[in-house]
Amino acid sequence: MQTEYYKSIYEVNNWHYSLQLVLAYDKRFLGVITFYKNKGKEDFKYADIFKIQLIENHLAYRINKEQEAASKNKDKVSVEEAVEQFGLTKKESDILDLLVKGYSNKEICDKMVISSNTVKNIF
Repeated sequence: MQTEYYKSIYEVNNWHYSLQLVLAYDKRFLGVITFYKNKGKEDFKYADIFKIQLIENHLAYRINKEQEAASKNKDKVSVEEAVEQFGLTKKESDILDLLVKGYSNKEICDKMVISSNTVKNIF
């Protein structure tokens, strides 16, 4: 209670006790949640800690899934958006569409009747 940290953070907010929950999933740090109790209230009890620990794994799992979904969708654009963004020609657009659908370079060449150099030079 004599530290500068306590005085500048806890005291000004009328806090006395805190309980931190460190969230991690698959050995990856996700964040920290801190619960506070005001001055005059009693310290956290075992029952409080137990309840928080019950949701810890589920909360870490959900946050991890949300972060994965956000990172997967962050940089993706549709073929139409790529055509607009990069000013692709019709042929480039068609090749990109086939690449996105999983066609190999050879399959694209056969389907569009173009050389492998054309596919390589475009992308």
